[in-house]
Amino acid sequence: MILRVLLSWHKCALSPRVAWIGWEIDLSLFTVRLDSQKFQRLCAFLRQALSSRRCSTHLLERITGKLLWLSSLFKIFRPSLAPLYSDQRAFLPTMTALDPQRWCDLRSKLSSDLRLQQSIGLAALPPGSRILRIGQSAVSTLSDLSLHPPDSRRIWIQSATPHTGICILSEESMLVLRLRLDLADSGTACHSLLRPPRLECEAYADACASPDSAGMGGFVRLPDSRQLFFQNHFSRTQLCDMCVRGCHRMLRCRVTSLPGSFWPNVPFCSCCTSFSVKATCQYTACDNSAAESSSWKGLSMASGLCSVLRSFCLCQQRCRISVHIDHVPGIVNDVADALSRSADPTSLGFKPEEEFPVDWSVFREFPKLVLSPSPADFLGFLAPDFIDINLPDKEGKTPLMVAAKNGHAKVVSALLRAGADIGLVDKTVKDKRITAVDYAKGWPHQLGNERRDDCVEILTEFLRTGQVPEVLSVPEA
Repeated sequence: MILRVLLSWHKCALSPRVAWIGWEIDLSLFTVRLDSQKFQRLCAFLRQALSSRRCSTHLLERITGKLLWLSSLFKIFRPSLAPLYSDQRAFLPTMTALDPQRWCDLRSKLSSDLRLQQSIGLAALPPGSRILRIGQSAVSTLSDLSLHPPDSRRIWIQSATPHTGICILSEESMLVLRLRLDLADSGTACHSLLRPPRLECEAYADACASPDSAGMGGFVRLPDSRQLFFQNHFSRTQLCDMCVRGCHRMLRCRVTSLPGSFWPNVPFCSCCTSFSVKATCQYTACDNSAAESSSWKGLSMASGLCSVLRSFCLCQQRCRISVHIDHVPGIVNDVADALSRSADPTSLGFKPEEEFPVDWSVFREFPKLVLSPSPADFLGFLAPDFIDINLPDKEGKTPLMVAAKNGHAKVVSALLRAGADIGLVDKTVKDKRITAVDYAKGWPHQLGNERRDDCVEILTEFLRTGQVPEVLSVPEA
């Protein structure tokens, strides 16, 4: 109202948590996430598409549209949509039998890329269909078709028809869909509205690649003239060790867009950490985004891209740095380009002591995360000083009885170390004196003998206490 913008009063809400054009904005926590109903619908669409390689074009278009909508908040994942757009035109091929007398009519109504422009009187081959195979031979241009019928009896034609509404998902699209579903199930579809302060600096990085090696280089220069640079050269083997699943495809296809777009930002995060700069935001630019490269090179990099995106996000979280990549066509920096090509740093204005050794292990596919609190903080947590270790449940069984009955050897060991009483009797059993040892002795007869080793381990733990010599008479032990 202050901006004199007309309001939709039936949608107007005054609350710390509101829904706006599909987004749930929580100003009490300063977070934003996709509307819960839309989010559940998106997950259902992803699972439906992943159930089979055959997917309706309408479903794939809906998924792509929703993922594009979600990418407006998570821009780094937008290049991964390229295989989905490509598969929207990968229609399910069909086989059609053609009378040899219609061969000349068919050939005259095909375009140079083998698309049928006019009807030839076959419902299975409507206008707009694209010819893929003639018999056993794949064809791509009109010159691949002979002037005369290839068969005198019947000609089998494989074609892709847009009117079927069914497309075939490629392996790259399946990887992208699994990536998005994994991210949805992991609970990371929540974005913080609290952005760290922007880091004002001059930072450039570049990469070059050949079939057998790759080079990366770049620098970070702060306003106070402090600067660091990095320069690395990797062999084919070293690259494969760094990125197991995606590197083979990148080296084989000589694709440089992934290193140019994402990898140089890893040393950027490391350099900022060395400057003692924490919780910062930086906007970077690249001239060869994955989406553009996959379109004009005719290559799909979803195999490597899915792995890189996961690792790149983990790297940002580890360094507490938010890096946003924008695609600027034609952007180039001669210094970063020279560093990536193993040029002498002193000739570029850098001192030897300003070289930064990049820890490339932070960019591994399966990084080791440091949890807080660590598991060591929970050692000794189960102690009688804090809880009653012998407190029975509603049925009258102590924790030691339940653990012994169900064969949880490690739980039994922990309870015994915490001082659990072996001699307590199950009060729910009348006229019998049933203890935890009796449950352990009778457990193999209830669940079978395939897990006898667990029973032996539990009884051994009881023997170590020195309180149950009658266990020696158990034949199973």
